[in-house]
Amino acid sequence: MDGNIFITNNKFDIFVDYYNDFAEKKGLTILDKENFKEQFLSNNILITSIVNDKEILAMHSYMIDKTINRVRLWYSASIFRQFEKQSLNRNIVARANKSLHYHDIKVFKSKGYLLYDFGGYAYNTDSSDLIGINNFK
Repeated sequence: MDGNIFITNNKFDIFVDYYNDFAEKKGLTILDKENFKEQFLSNNILITSIVNDKEILAMHSYMIDKTINRVRLWYSASIFRQFEKQSLNRNIVARANKSLHYHDIKVFKSKGYLLYDFGGYAYNTDSSDLIGINNFK
């Protein structure tokens, strides 16, 4: 996407702050910064983001298993919810998030990872948000 910059290995504290802001708006459990820091410092976590005009549009964190060449999406957040009534901006953020997944897949593939796991599935859900996520995965 034009003007977007992909970043790999962001600082864990930026991710936690970004995710927690997203989680509060969505009614999700926030991350414990110290626990996430411990996981991040284990070198089994990779954080990616997509930025446009110095604004983070979306961020992903992955659990990495180098022994079986597998990555699993752990947490994902975007500014999508900030644009509840602005469909153009919501679409831009949604496309940016999908573009970030594509970028991440290419990065992991170039590093020899064989399996990209989108993580989780909302079984038997009635939530239109979760149905949309299931369909994307």
